[in-house]
Formats: sequence, C-alpha cells, structure tokens
Amino acid sequence: MLSVIICCYNSASRLPATLQHLQAQEGMEGKTWEVIVVDNASKDNTSIVAQNCWQTKPVAPLILVHEPVAGLANARKKGLAIAQYELICFVDDDNLLAANYLSKVIDIMQTYPNVAACGGEGIAAFAPETVVPAWFPRFSNGYAVGKQAPEAKVLTGEKEFLYGAGMAIRKKIWEEIENMGFESMLLGRTADKITSGEDLEMGYLFRLMGYDLYYTPELSFQHLIPANRLTWDYVKKLKKGFGSSAVYHGFYKNLLTPHSFRTTIRRVWWLEFLLVLAVFGAKFILFFPFSVIDQEGNWRSASWQHSWGRVLTLWQLRYHYHQIQEKVSILAKKLQKNSTNLS
Repeated sequence: MLSVIICCYNSASRLPATLQHLQAQEGMEGKTWEVIVVDNASKDNTSIVAQNCWQTKPVAPLILVHEPVAGLANARKKGLAIAQYELICFVDDDNLLAANYLSKVIDIMQTYPNVAACGGEGIAAFAPETVVPAWFPRFSNGYAVGKQAPEAKVLTGEKEFLYGAGMAIRKKIWEEIENMGFESMLLGRTADKITSGEDLEMGYLFRLMGYDLYYTPELSFQHLIPANRLTWDYVKKLKKGFGSSAVYHGFYKNLLTPHSFRTTIRRVWWLEFLLVLAVFGAKFILFFPFSVIDQEGNWRSASWQHSWGRVLTLWQLRYHYHQIQEKVSILAKKLQKNSTNLS
C-alpha cells in the first residue's frame, strides 16, 4: 500500500518528533505500510535514535538502510529500491505530518488514477527560543512553507510545482522513468551544498508522460526550521542554488511549452546566456548598492543572487548545454511513447 521514506543526514536531534507524528497517524488501521529511514552518510547516531524511538510504538515495520554517497537524490534512490509498496511518501527529517496525512494520501491516489504525485501545504514551525526574522514570510516559499495554490487542484502552470517535503508518488511510474535511462541532473542538498530542484525535475517528468500533479491544502505538515537556517547568508545561498537549478529546469520547460518565446531563447545557449547576463547586469545597476552592499532582508539582494546562480551555471555548461538538451529531449520522447503504449 504505502512506503514512507525519510532521508537523513545527522538527524538524531530532529528525527524523534518526525517519527512520533508518524506513530500518531490516524486511519491507517488495516492498511499495509512501512517506514524506511535512509541514513545518508550521517556522522551522528541517527540510526540508533530512529530504532530506539520507533520501538516505543512500532505501528508499522521500520527499515533502516545506509547510503554512503551524499545527496538527497542518492538517498531517495536507495529508499525507493527497497520500498515494498506502490505508493511512496517522502517525508523530510524535520516534517511533522498532520494526523490524517497518510490516509489522505491513499484516498487521493485511489480516487485519481492519473495523478502521479500529490502534495500539500507546509506550515512553518520554530523552537520556542527561536527569533524569527522579519523577512521570513517573504522568503518562506524557499523553505517549503506556504500554499502552492489557493485551492485543491491539478497543477498545470509552468511555475506550479509540489514541495518535495511530504510529496507522494506512484513507484511504478518512477520505475518506468528510471528504466528509460533517467539520471537526475540535480542531486539535491548535501552536507556542504545548498542546492535543490530535484523535486521539480521529478514533477516535470511526470507531466511530460501525461500524468497529473495534484495539490491540496488538506495535506498539511509542520516544517521545523532551525535557527541556523534563519540567517541572511543562508537565504542568499538558497536563492543562488535556485538560480542554478533553474537552468536545468529549463530543459524540461522547453518540452512542456515548446512554442513559447522563452523556449525559443532557451534552445540556443548563447541566446539564453546573453539574456540571463543582461538580466543580471540590469539587476546589478537597478538594485545598486544592494548588489554590492548587502542589506539583510532586502529582496533585491536575494534576486541578484538568483541571477548570479543562473549565470554561473550557464557558463559552466557552455560546452555541454546542447548535449544535455538533446539527452532530455530523447528521454522525453521515450517516456511519452512508453506512456502511450501502457495506456
């Protein structure tokens, strides 16, 4: 029925609350499910803490597995490889699921057979002693916090996506993608890098196959945000990482919106580089002095970091840009053909 996958890196202090909320899930009586904790090269006692915590109330089988290669995508791949059930729910080590979350996921996936992935609303939560910066609400979306749409709906817009935190998918569809030779270009966050976007990459692939992404605020979870992620330096690194990931997302957007003006630009490296460089230069001038003299909480500084991330990544890909574009295009055609044959 359902496998919950929790990817962990040095999660000993965060994991107990996450597991306790899983132990408190309602409406799971008579349903087969399991919890998989992937220890992703942790240097603390994450695995021991997980085992001790779960033993207090083992409402479902707990499976502990180690993934020595750092990166969220690597950890998820390991978890998916051993998952026994068709439905997969990714839960971060700092996510506290609402009591009906898992049962609601099962209801949605059974009701809407064309939905390949569903997700919900993240609600920010902080330790009592944490001082929340005044700028946090403006940048909360980057922390997987807030609504993805005003109401429950199938996401179809180019900029609409599901948070990876709490996202549920159909394992069979993901295996079809992997069997076609897919390799993620975005490994997700590691111990020393704040990058992201692998969740959007997954969503783009589902949509290219003709499947739906479904969002509903009825799926909600608290996202515990530690004080060390509430610094302005962290936000700037986050925005720079988003800018870098946006370059890779562009390869998928080209296929989803093949006739748009932006797609015409993105198809040619030097046109895309010149456009992004022009935007970067314009922001540098228009946002001066915030582009040089940083001011905490100023959206101009964060926006400039986003553009800088795009410029750097495009330059790094200058010799491989068109090869990557062709590789993604070939994969998409295989997936679309396979999806048609299955239907």
